[in-house]
Amino acid sequence: MVPPPALSVAPPALGPALAALLALAVAAVGVVLLVRLARRRENELRTLAALAQAIAGAPDDPAEVAEAAYVHTARLVPSEFFQLGIFQGDPTGR
Repeated sequence: MVPPPALSVAPPALGPALAALLALAVAAVGVVLLVRLARRRENELRTLAALAQAIAGAPDDPAEVAEAAYVHTARLVPSEFFQLGIFQGDPTGR
């Protein structure tokens, strides 16, 4: 069986003004997406800075350090299951 011939329909030509408007709209959407991404990254960095400050300012109580880590981590990623390991290295560096 021979397939039917393909219909060739060319899209209508865009006028220069419409083409420029379309290009401007695409550029505007790109800018909006980049701004959203930058704001999200800024928020993530602020949260990480707050986490570092909370851990640095926490007393030597491991439960308070873990709580600070959990609270700030939950702002960045899903944390239904959260596990934290704290290791103390050899103070001599060996």
